[in-house]
Amino acid sequence: MAEFAHVSLPQLWPVLRALILLWIVQAIQQVFTFVYVMTGGGPAGATQVAPTYIYDTAFGGAERFGYAACLATIVMVIAALLGLAVGWLTSKASYDD
Repeated sequence: MAEFAHVSLPQLWPVLRALILLWIVQAIQQVFTFVYVMTGGGPAGATQVAPTYIYDTAFGGAERFGYAACLATIVMVIAALLGLAVGWLTSKASYDD
């Protein structure tokens, strides 16, 4: 265990940071797929999440593309801030000495 903590983990840390960020991006994309395929937003929007709401706003009956683009930009900014926070937190625990 000591070899892993002091030799292997410091070498793997940059790759693990990249994987954490990729997992965040995949989680945001994957939630749309699951909700839209299974329920399409559900009865009366009970299972609607941000990506399905954006899709329905853009391509639903109202077709409000500008509003949907604004919402998508907000979601992108939130994801970017989350990614920066993860990058900042993992750099604090960096093994680069």
